[in-house]
Amino acid sequence: MGINDLENMRSDNTAYNGLSSGQNGGQSSIAKLKKAAIDAYVWQVVKDHVDAASYVKDDNGYSFISRDMPVIVINPSYPGPLTPRQIYKLTAPSFSGNSVVGGGVLTPNQKGFQAGDSIHDLAIKEHNFADGFQQVSNRIDQALDSWLNLPDPNPIVDELAGSDGYFKKAYNLLAVAGSDTGVTGASELAFYLRTLIVDHSEAMAGASWYAFRTNYAHAMPGAVNGNFQLLCAGGSALAGEQQVFVKARQGVVNIVTSATDVFSKAATPSTAQPGLKVSTVAAIGAAVVAAVATIATGVCPAGVALAVGGAGLQIVEKVAGDREEVSKTDDNGNYDGAMAAFEGCLTDLNEEIKKSETELKAKLDFNVANVTGANSTGGKGAPTEEQRLAAEKPYGVNFSAIDPENGGTLSVKKDDSGNGTEVKEGVIGNDLPGIERNLLDAVEAVKQHGQLCGGLIKKDSRIGIGADGANNNTLMVFVSKFVNELATETNLVKQNLNLTVESLETQDAASAAELKRIIADINEREKRSVLPE
Repeated sequence: MGINDLENMRSDNTAYNGLSSGQNGGQSSIAKLKKAAIDAYVWQVVKDHVDAASYVKDDNGYSFISRDMPVIVINPSYPGPLTPRQIYKLTAPSFSGNSVVGGGVLTPNQKGFQAGDSIHDLAIKEHNFADGFQQVSNRIDQALDSWLNLPDPNPIVDELAGSDGYFKKAYNLLAVAGSDTGVTGASELAFYLRTLIVDHSEAMAGASWYAFRTNYAHAMPGAVNGNFQLLCAGGSALAGEQQVFVKARQGVVNIVTSATDVFSKAATPSTAQPGLKVSTVAAIGAAVVAAVATIATGVCPAGVALAVGGAGLQIVEKVAGDREEVSKTDDNGNYDGAMAAFEGCLTDLNEEIKKSETELKAKLDFNVANVTGANSTGGKGAPTEEQRLAAEKPYGVNFSAIDPENGGTLSVKKDDSGNGTEVKEGVIGNDLPGIERNLLDAVEAVKQHGQLCGGLIKKDSRIGIGADGANNNTLMVFVSKFVNELATETNLVKQNLNLTVESLETQDAASAAELKRIIADINEREKRSVLPE
């Protein structure tokens, strides 16, 4: 599966958007949930005080008759007084969007022969239904508060796979692979590297030219590819976050839908019973693993110092184990039980998200620790001493400056006219500037991608591991600095070669002095680590 196939991760947001706003003028899912919950609440309040057979609820409200009281028998000839029964009408609330408006007005009408309220009538009349309706509404609002503005997963797909995405641009710029024998890849950078290594292999001769080709030209594809792997590491984690948001949105919709059904069944005498089930597919781990596998290869080309053995590039082996549907089946046959189940499912969903984001962040942090050398202290998964030392070198591009004063170590290939144009026009004038330009373009794309990530995954801080999720900008900061360093090295190489050729041709004192300065700069840079400070 390639990066373009990430389009398949695009999600339909209709159901999630419908939570807060009704479709085609109808009630929203949240309003329907509140109505069902209020219905369940009313029945729970009155069920022990009314004749179940008399209970009716419809769009206009609720009606019911209070229960009979036991007849007191004084003697068979003189039964005690009949306890009156009363008929009640209770108005239902209306909705303004998702807000509960009004309702809860109780109107009794006496049925029987004597005045007076029984203990059942007292219980019914003393209850503040209007206040209760608002409490039900507020409790649902509180439970859903952090879930109604989850990030839209589709802009993440646009960034990862869209033609205007900075990640896609950086991905295309850095997608090179190669070895000492050549470079394969379709990017412009790969083209310039291939030309430099293959087409101009004999443009110059001598030990210094051999060192240039071995330590710069042939090392560059692997060095670039190491940065490409790190870019994919961040992109993979972002793809994982995208699936977290897809599944989280689906989970919230499923919970609201299931809870509405449970409240509806708990709202009438004939269907209210314990053991009903509120469930949602909260096992987001498997989906995250599948998403990450789309672009994280977990493969490290031999000799790429940045990857430190490649372990850090295996972003996710298993983010989270598969989980059964989250279910709440204990005593939710009434309002209280159904509400607790509804709230509990949202809590469980949040725990699944927290687990997945924690794993994603751990893998990303491992990458950062690798490239900064923090993993060199040992322990499971830490790089070897050899790998640690290799990581301190500048990407394996340990180019020693070409020094024409070093006695016959360099010669320029001449054409039939006696001109050494291949080096000037091909290597210095075309290949090295092309490599530098593409690297600088990649630096900018990586910077923009990293800065954009924060906004794409920003969410309520109560969800998962926090508002910023797993994929912060730390790794992209390093990648941009690493790639920029390669561009700087390329510029120095270009200056060195250019001045070397001029010095060989003219032996001009000024150019020789400038060459010595460039040589000293290059050699000094080779002595120190290029890790960002």
